[in-house]
Amino acid sequence: MLGWPAWMMSGGVEQRSGGLPQSGLTLPEVVLAMFVLATALIPIFGLLTQDVKDTDILVSQTFAVDRARLVLNTLLEEISFDTLRPGNPAVLDGPQAAQWAPILFPGGARLGSGFACEGVATDGRGISYHLYLRADPIEDTTATYTEGELYFSYYPNPTVEDQAPGWASMVARATVAETTENRPSIYTPGGIDNPGGVLPPYRYLNGPPNTILWGPQEEFITGRRIRVDQRMVTRPRADGRYYLMQRVLLQISWNLAMSEYSRPTSNTGRPQRLHVVTFKADLQ
Repeated sequence: MLGWPAWMMSGGVEQRSGGLPQSGLTLPEVVLAMFVLATALIPIFGLLTQDVKDTDILVSQTFAVDRARLVLNTLLEEISFDTLRPGNPAVLDGPQAAQWAPILFPGGARLGSGFACEGVATDGRGISYHLYLRADPIEDTTATYTEGELYFSYYPNPTVEDQAPGWASMVARATVAETTENRPSIYTPGGIDNPGGVLPPYRYLNGPPNTILWGPQEEFITGRRIRVDQRMVTRPRADGRYYLMQRVLLQISWNLAMSEYSRPTSNTGRPQRLHVVTFKADLQ
């Protein structure tokens, strides 16, 4: 009968425990560790979330500003004054309307023979921007000048040749200086070139009293100026009104809430708006 080896019978295999005592984490220790970890991560998560929101705002504002620049620069530089008709919204009408309306105001509706200055543009992230343009004429409403209306003014040319005595003698000396003495004729307050002591055409208000007035002094004291209102320098527009300038207001609306991307005028979520005011004048 075979038996077990002697070394196995004698307990030759010896089991020993490691040098360090075995230990485990208790539940309170785990909870405390998770609390410390959460305390550290919450501010970081909040910072990352805020960075994402700030980036969304910055990117969308950049798109809106670029779009506003495109619309207004085109209206001021490329589109004629008569093409932009006042209204709320304004209307692009005339030969240039069909060319520019789809570019400036995508999807704009037709209004009569023109296109409404209202449309929706979309950026690369799918955010829609509502574009709305209003134009108001700075109008001349009366046949004569009325305080508060737009007007132009000028003063008659100074009649310095009416100054006496001495104007004729100064002109004669200037002719001699240029034709005989071969030198430029320059105004001097006295001397050989101004024997009559003629005052300069644009002297200031500290000149001697009781003299002929002209130039800035005449303007200041007498207020003799000529006013020209818009009816005197332009013809009535197609709507019968007289105006040479329009006040233009552009509003761009969008929403940064993902659920409202396609509804740029929605007041829920994160609505955003940009307003720009400028003026367009008839420089033609």
